[in-house]
Amino acid sequence: MKRRTGRRGRNHRCPVPGGKTDKGLYDACALDVLSRDYVRTARSEGLPERFVIVKHALRNALIPIVTMWGPDFANFMSGLFDVPLAMGTVLIAAIIVSVVNLTLDLVYPLLDPRLRAQI
Repeated sequence: MKRRTGRRGRNHRCPVPGGKTDKGLYDACALDVLSRDYVRTARSEGLPERFVIVKHALRNALIPIVTMWGPDFANFMSGLFDVPLAMGTVLIAAIIVSVVNLTLDLVYPLLDPRLRAQI
């Protein structure tokens, strides 16, 4: 599925959790973290640029992106099956188990007289 996004042309939306290309979020996170004091401090200490980006910037820039993967995963899973059908199936199964358990609890005193005294 393709959608138009601003002046950059087309953005492809991948059907995998977290795979949705949301370049605006990625760019905003990266730019925000790269302008932070701890990244400037690491650079001023003379650390290699690759080390600064991987160890300081990337780890902190991924936090909001990973946070967005939760709703993305839920949307992905809801597309795999019919949600009302799944909810109905779980509801029916729960009702059946409850009725069977209630029936068994009512039958036990009929089978064992010692249980009648406890009721």
